Amino acid sequence: MPRQPNAKPKKGSISKRKLMNSMVNIPSTNPDPYYRYKMPALEIRINPARVRTNNPRNEPIEIPASTQIQNLSAIARALNRPLEYLSRYFELELELRGIMDDRHRWFKLCDAELSEHELVMALDKFIRRFVLCYICQNPETALTLFQTYITKECGACGQSTRVDRFSKLTRYLLRNRNFGMGFAPVNVDPAKCRFLKEGAAPRGTVMTNSTGFRNGVKVASAAEMADDDDDNDDDDDGDNGQDWSLDTSPEAVAQRREQELALITRVEKIMNAVLGDKAKDPYKVFEEYVTTHKTGLAGSDGELPDKDEVLGKFYTLDLEKEGAIFTLERLKRRQQERDEPQVDDSVVESEEQQAIRTVSRDDYDEMIQVLKDSLEREVIVAATLQGTSDLSSSDDDDDDDDDDEEEDESEDEDPSGRASIER
Repeated sequence: MPRQPNAKPKKGSISKRKLMNSMVNIPSTNPDPYYRYKMPALEIRINPARVRTNNPRNEPIEIPASTQIQNLSAIARALNRPLEYLSRYFELELELRGIMDDRHRWFKLCDAELSEHELVMALDKFIRRFVLCYICQNPETALTLFQTYITKECGACGQSTRVDRFSKLTRYLLRNRNFGMGFAPVNVDPAKCRFLKEGAAPRGTVMTNSTGFRNGVKVASAAEMADDDDDNDDDDDGDNGQDWSLDTSPEAVAQRREQELALITRVEKIMNAVLGDKAKDPYKVFEEYVTTHKTGLAGSDGELPDKDEVLGKFYTLDLEKEGAIFTLERLKRRQQERDEPQVDDSVVESEEQQAIRTVSRDDYDEMIQVLKDSLEREVIVAATLQGTSDLSSSDDDDDDDDDDEEEDESEDEDPSGRASIER
């Protein structure tokens, strides 16, 4: 018998329309309705501040407000990141104390009534920093924790980029590299440890697969760190592994320089043809933009970009304000050291050095002050929002008390009517 169109769904079944409405894109700012990478929408519950008296002494106990996220574990599974990373990020980014349920059913942020918009903005920022590939914007990435930095390896384009080193979560993970990884002690037998048995549900994440990744994160092995140290030593070597003492004639030096420039140019053409500035560290791109002359533009005359253009580049690259301030202060110190007069009069500056000295920047202080003022405004706005939320909760309590007083007064003023009703 065919099912009637108005028939109710079976008990326990989930409507597909309701399920699709509860899923959002990764990140939520992506407007494509047919995007394949989705995650559950945030489900929050706001617990306002209240006073409890149901205790043995009947003393009023003030319970502060809190915001509860009901499905943070489902979001962590969709993003392929440890649940501990998400919870710690909310605590560090919002500067609140968090409490995780023992069975990972919910996560609560104490002492604040946060709106859904604030939590979604914080979650999207986590996705941009620690999930999306910096080059192809694909969420199929995995994190590798080294000694001094974190890399993000993309499974779609194959590129490996570094995570923003000025983020609070990045600094925390570099200090606690085993955080959220669920490592067992060395003296524990894997056959007897219930967290290492197959089919068990550990509260952390145990690295059991052959690739070393679990929930999209792994700690770099000793061999990988050794290779990375060797690469850094090669990069720090000023001679690039070449023996310049073999032939120091001007012709030999010029020939080697031409070969080196040809190799660098060929590699840069290959990288820039596909990736452009995305293959570089965003802070390196910002530093080069601040110190590079504008060439090929009408009316530029080799000038440096002005303050508004530099701040626009800062917002375009989506950098942390602390990192941009650190970069500008370092460039300012470097310029001051370069502009100091030389003690030795015998050293004659070249024409290129004289040109750089004449076109040096004098607006570093203004740009640094703009970014610092923006940071201060963020702190003031956050404190104001928290104060208004506390006032609104107290006003609601006062309104409830006023309503109770009005009801008591009305009962006292009309005792005759009440007696007639009882008769």
